Amino acid sequence: MMESEWQGAADRWLAADQAGRDLEAEAEFGALLRARATPAPAATLEARIWRATRWVRFRSKALILARRFGIPAATVVAGAAGLYYSVTLVLPMVAQALVRGIAWLVRGFVWITLAFTEGIDTWSLLAQLGRALGDAIATPEVTAALIIIQLIGVLAFHLLNRVLAREKEISQ
Repeated sequence: MMESEWQGAADRWLAADQAGRDLEAEAEFGALLRARATPAPAATLEARIWRATRWVRFRSKALILARRFGIPAATVVAGAAGLYYSVTLVLPMVAQALVRGIAWLVRGFVWITLAFTEGIDTWSLLAQLGRALGDAIATPEVTAALIIIQLIGVLAFHLLNRVLAREKEISQ
């Protein structure tokens, strides 16, 4: 469509629209849009788009490969590390705890047997229980655990105090 013809079609559409003839205005507007010239894209446009988006395609393929192989591989590595540490760290600790528990039960059984054969009084029972409790608490692991629990309690008390102070300020 030439420029003058296009201008004439635009004038007809505007006149129909201003006159309130909606159906005619819509038809003229549709004819105007169909008749307008559409510029052809440059011959090298497709090649430029492919060149510009090659990293995006490479990245999406890499993400697909990472999802397909990377996540299972990471799961296998984490599982192997967990198995290794459980065998080298946890298993010996469990075995040691089991041996300590069995030794403690044997000593307790022997002590109870001797106590009943020789006669037992309340003070000797309490003294032996206190000695066993002191031995259990005197280990570095239990001492560290008690200190950590106390620090967590102090921190919780401090945070509760701050929250209540802030709530008091808000309510005033």
